[in-house]
Amino acid sequence: MAKDTISLNRDAALLPDGPYKLRIESIEVKEGNAAPYMAIRFRVVNGSGTIFHNVSLAENAAFFRNQFLDACALPTEGSLKITALRGKSLWANVTETEFNGQPRNAVKNFLLPEVGEKLAESAAKTSANNRSFAEKMPDPADEADFYPVDTEEKDAIPIG
Repeated sequence: MAKDTISLNRDAALLPDGPYKLRIESIEVKEGNAAPYMAIRFRVVNGSGTIFHNVSLAENAAFFRNQFLDACALPTEGSLKITALRGKSLWANVTETEFNGQPRNAVKNFLLPEVGEKLAESAAKTSANNRSFAEKMPDPADEADFYPVDTEEKDAIPIG
């Protein structure tokens, strides 16, 4: 891209809370204050948006690290170069949060593949049901459907 040209690509608005399939775009180990961590950039699959998340490699953070490894459907023994995880897809519950005063999405927790699929399926059904319900509702602009008005004087109620 030329020096006087900028990219117009930008991420979508915040995602509502829920399960999302994410793809690992980049992952690297960095040195933290207390312990090394994996700095991960995810892209939302079948959507738009980027989510950044760190997974600590400290022993006292094993639960969350194991949750991440399980979500990646990795074996429970052996070793793996983390670069092999680039392009891998996994499920996570995503939530809205704030960082430095700015709203953003964050990973709430990672999900086993089968759990992510079921939650996403359930969320899609709920969304479809909500749309179906909304489509069946009468148009509020057509108030006559809700409040029949009889304009004849004989039915008028005196006020005051």
